[in-house]
Amino acid sequence: MLWSPLPEGWEIENPVHGAKGIIQPLTIPEALFEHRAVVYGMDRKPIAEVHEVYQRQIIAVPKGSLQ
Repeated sequence: MLWSPLPEGWEIENPVHGAKGIIQPLTIPEALFEHRAVVYGMDRKPIAEVHEVYQRQIIAVPKGSLQ
């Protein structure tokens, strides 16, 4: 995981409101998750290496759709 929407200490205080009760906007970075894997063939020999970085567009929501 390259990013977590929950701030440090979220389990202790209100995760939506800051310490002063002010609503904090959620800032989503460009890269969210990273995945690395080796793919093996039927003969158990490696045939591919996979490296993926999932970008913020995978959770994009059109503006106004959450109202």
